[in-house]
This record gives sequence, structure tokens and C-alpha cells, in this order.
Amino acid sequence: MKLWEVHYAFRPESPSLLVEDMLIDRSVYGVYHPNYDHHVYRNLTINGDGSEPFNRGLDDDSIQYGPLTVDGLTFTSVKGYPDSIPLIQMSDDNPTDKAVTHIRNLKFTRLDPKNRRPVVDTGGGAHVTPETPHGVPVYLYDYFGPSRTAKVEATDAKDFTADGLKYRDEQPFTGHEARLTEVHGIEFPQLLDPVDDLPPTTVITDIRPVPSGKLLVRGTTADNGSVRRVMVNGQEARAVSDNFAQWEIALDRPASTDLKIAAHAEDAAGNIEPRPHVVVVKQTND
Repeated sequence: MKLWEVHYAFRPESPSLLVEDMLIDRSVYGVYHPNYDHHVYRNLTINGDGSEPFNRGLDDDSIQYGPLTVDGLTFTSVKGYPDSIPLIQMSDDNPTDKAVTHIRNLKFTRLDPKNRRPVVDTGGGAHVTPETPHGVPVYLYDYFGPSRTAKVEATDAKDFTADGLKYRDEQPFTGHEARLTEVHGIEFPQLLDPVDDLPPTTVITDIRPVPSGKLLVRGTTADNGSVRRVMVNGQEARAVSDNFAQWEIALDRPASTDLKIAAHAEDAAGNIEPRPHVVVVKQTND
């Protein structure tokens, strides 16, 4: 998915969300007003010149209800100043005590070291005073080197330093209300295990005679995973484009009876389309 030159680019207000291969470019708000509760982002690229590239939970409510993982986060064209809204905003309130953010493979392109904003900090359009007993920690994997993880906490969180670790300011990476320390033994979690339980959908789009005397049948199949095969009257069709988005097959044409053509698909997860698309080709005397 590519989103560019819009005000609010992506507003994910549902829990249990998987986002892969998204590019957000030249937008005022990138990931905006999210309901961070079992959110998984993989290979996300955001232009860092926007007002709030990676928003805190529910924006100015600054609430995060559950865990969040980001594996592959690249900011491009990062500019700003030390008091700018950070690239990654920390959520203030953790009402479930289960909110936590895990980020690895964090990268920057076209970063101006003399004119840059903080990477991780609190703040945004409104300053929020935390109300819950626990804040929302942010873990940054490989920050200090391979297999060396940083933990970032907000200084105004009610449990700041309650873990007994020594935190330090590391500007311009951390902002005015964020401090970090090194931690060990923190595993990058697997939050979602999606199951493909939906069958493909198939449509016959074209039937025409060919010089060989056969009927050339063409169609399209869609699935949220990989299509294993398309069956037409018990025979496997040939994929013309990736994942059977277009397919075709040549069938024998009966000389004196109508021909019923039925097409269905099966996907790699084992789901079989329960209702084939059926077209009847009428026999004519022409």
C-alpha cells in the first residue's frame, strides 16, 4: 500500500491488525490515531517531515491498550529541531498494564544530523499527564549493537525507574521527557498468528471458440493467500498471471449438447471454494 500527499494517511482504529509493506510519503500525519492493541507492522516506511509520523495511541488521548511490534521501520527525509514532535510518540497511559512497544530494524535515510527532531519522546498536539500506575515502555532492538536492546521510558510515567535501572538522556535520539537504558533477555514477541480460513473466489470472464475446435475459457481468481490451483470441469487451468489473477484452459466442445462449465479454486492453506462459478454454453445450429 502506498499513501502520499494526504493529511491523515493511515488511521488504524481496530485492534489485532497486521500491516506489511506500507509506504507513507509527504503526509501530515502518518500512522494516526491508532488503537495499539496487538498491532503488528512489518516493513513500514514513513516520510519523517510530517507533523506526527508515528502517532501515540489514540492521538491526544495517549492511551495504549496492548502490545505493539514494528519490524522494519524506515524514516526518510528526517528534519526538525530538538523540541519537535518526535518521529515515534510514546503513549502515556497503560490502563491494562499490558501495553508495550517493540521496535527492531529501525533505519533512517537522508538524515540531517544538524537539523533533526527527536526519535522517541512523549508529546504531540496536547501534553498528557499520565494517570495509570504504569507507563508504556519502548524496546529498541540492536540499538547498542547486535543483540543489545535499549529500553525507553517516559520521565513523567508514575513507574519511571521503578525497575531499578539507570536511565540516561541521549539527545537527539531521546527527547525532553524520554530516557533510555540497556536491558537484557527481552525477546521480540510474535503477537499474531493469522490463519487463512477463507476460500478463494473464482469468476469465468470469457468463453470463445478457437481454430482447434475447442472452447477457450478464461477467468480470474482472488484469494488473501496463495492459490494452489484452479479447476475447470475437473481439469487444471493454466495461470496466465501471478497467483491465478488470470487463468485459461481449452476445453473440448460437444457436438450436439449444451456444455456446463464449472470453475473453482483451491488455496495453499487447503481452503476449497464451495460454490463454483457455473456458465452454460448453449448449443446452436449456426
